[in-house]
Amino acid sequence: MTKSGGSAFHGSVFTSRIFRGLNARPDAGKATTPEERPTDAQELGFSLGGPLVKDTLFFFGAFNRQLLSLDFENVKPPGTAPHRRSQEEDRSYRFCFTWSANAWSTASSLLAYADPVNQANFDTAGDSSVKDFQQPNRTRGGESYLLKHVGALGPRLTWENTLGLHRTAFHWTPATPAAGPFRGQLDAPGGESFGAYGEDRLDRIKNLTLRSEFSFFAGSHQLKGGFQGLWSEYTKVFQRPSFGLSYLDRAEGGAGPAPGDLAAIQAGLQSLHGNSFGYSAADSLATLGPVTGQLVGGQASYLPATADGARMAAPPQALLGIFLQDDWGFASGWTASLGLRIDRAGLAAEDGRNLYRETLLSPRLGLSWDLAETGLTRLFLYAGRIYSPPTAGSLTAAGATTGGPATTRQVWIPSLGDWRTWQVNGLQGVANVAVGPLRAPRTDLYQMGVERVQDLPWLGTWTLGATLTAKVVRDLIDTYSSTYGYLPELDALASSSSTKKVIANLPGLKRDYRGFDLTARGTFESGHHLQLSYSQGDLNGNSEVGNVNTSTGRNTGFASIPSLRQDYRQPAYDGSLNEEVKHAWKAFGSLALPWNLESSVAFLWRSGLRYSSLVRASGDNVLGPGATRGDRELPHAMSLDLGLAWRTRLRGLDLRAAVDVFNATNRQPMTWVNNVGGAFTPGNFQQPRVWQFSLRAGF
Repeated sequence: MTKSGGSAFHGSVFTSRIFRGLNARPDAGKATTPEERPTDAQELGFSLGGPLVKDTLFFFGAFNRQLLSLDFENVKPPGTAPHRRSQEEDRSYRFCFTWSANAWSTASSLLAYADPVNQANFDTAGDSSVKDFQQPNRTRGGESYLLKHVGALGPRLTWENTLGLHRTAFHWTPATPAAGPFRGQLDAPGGESFGAYGEDRLDRIKNLTLRSEFSFFAGSHQLKGGFQGLWSEYTKVFQRPSFGLSYLDRAEGGAGPAPGDLAAIQAGLQSLHGNSFGYSAADSLATLGPVTGQLVGGQASYLPATADGARMAAPPQALLGIFLQDDWGFASGWTASLGLRIDRAGLAAEDGRNLYRETLLSPRLGLSWDLAETGLTRLFLYAGRIYSPPTAGSLTAAGATTGGPATTRQVWIPSLGDWRTWQVNGLQGVANVAVGPLRAPRTDLYQMGVERVQDLPWLGTWTLGATLTAKVVRDLIDTYSSTYGYLPELDALASSSSTKKVIANLPGLKRDYRGFDLTARGTFESGHHLQLSYSQGDLNGNSEVGNVNTSTGRNTGFASIPSLRQDYRQPAYDGSLNEEVKHAWKAFGSLALPWNLESSVAFLWRSGLRYSSLVRASGDNVLGPGATRGDRELPHAMSLDLGLAWRTRLRGLDLRAAVDVFNATNRQPMTWVNNVGGAFTPGNFQQPRVWQFSLRAGF
């Protein structure tokens, strides 16, 4: 929001409609992958802002709603689900108040609230297949609160403080229970499947941040420094609903056990206790949950994923840091940027133990040389280091469950005034993952380049640039499995856990990037621009070669390659990482046209993703003889997006109507590589051509 001395409020209303169709067809061996059918989406939003108190208090608010409809089917349904529908709705709200005390001090508060819901709907319960639980109901929501103050202590010193609270929640629940062998399925109201429900999962993340930063100008120095703190809590809990018979419980208003179940219940009592206690249809049922908690009448309890399985916990992560940077013009045309960041980072386990605690030093150095001191040509160098401390969310595999019956069923015996167990189903085995000593993964970044501002005849002013980049990542954290891989350093620790896995800084695990970029950016009237670029890069490394859950975050590039107890530090496993892109041409921008029209374009051509040749050996996939990881390449990908918009002003309204077509050539493949399982042929599903129509009115 921009402050204004006027008294008028300004805002806008926005709506769009998307039509898309998918020309995909599964490759051989992928027949069970759902094939999408035409997808539609619509969006509606509005915003309003203005002064509540002239020149002092300002307000801004916005609302956005997106509705996405999917219609897809299984090519070869594993059950009886030839057709499924899904609908997703996302809602978000944003409110901001800004108070300007005087020319030297401004304070603002921001509330951002998101309430997205992803709801999977099916034709009828009878059409749901056993696989339907893989298309679950999902809910993700959260909110952010920010308090910010910006002040000036004289003409050369500014001070900025930000306090933020961010909370997110992710809830995953099966849409249809998995089929089970229980009599309750057959007698369920409406005939729907009422077997064993899968686990609900609830993830909660809460981050509290504080940042205080100053800027000071003195002669040839520009100093920036301050303090930053983070307190984060991650909670992961499970909801295990009871089994199908619970809905019959009279205590919960049900009809009681079905006649067909009485014999089974009485036989179970006789077997376990030597007496059926005269149990009848008028008596009550209860189902005890796995490990801990009692589930009665279909009501569920949340169970913690903790190291001892005994209590709910939110393992906290803490980070405190100070930083200082000096941009120093030490000679004519020369500027040096010297920076140092010192962090103290820690992470506690569910039971309060310290999983990780470390002091991190992150230096950085930059040099810039303006050759002619005109600002038109600049050479630059940069070297810096950054750490990525492990978070609680990345170590959730270290949680454990205690052993015990998976589900215990009980009945109320009126003559005894007590409950008696009549069936115990299965065992909930102990499951845990070992955690080794941890240290923060380290990234070293090096860059050098040149930038030139050039006036070109007929084409206007362009900024030309070339940059060389090298990035080295070490001390990566991943999950090692002694069942598949072979690391002598970690085998004993992994084998001490029930799952034969350990989370640790895996020795020799690496990721190296080398590349260069060429860019040209032209600026035109009314803020329009065009940017052209070419990028070449090599992303090399190795990976844990077993059943991996990567704990290093998104886009690590470490696609797993199953092997037969092999060490991934062998030369054959050191190569181009799977799903690497080696070359890419890009062009995007916009241009003003006559008659209040404006156009936009985005073009991408990139080389195919890398993948590896695998062969079957003793039931596992390994690299082919003489092959190196990432030595094969999928076909190239190309995408072209076009847009045309028309602007006008009508009775005080600024109107903008636009039509966009994404992937106009309908040739952009969404390629991925299946390196796990019997079929290692790369998949190739086509992205759809998408038409979007939108209208915006501003006032």
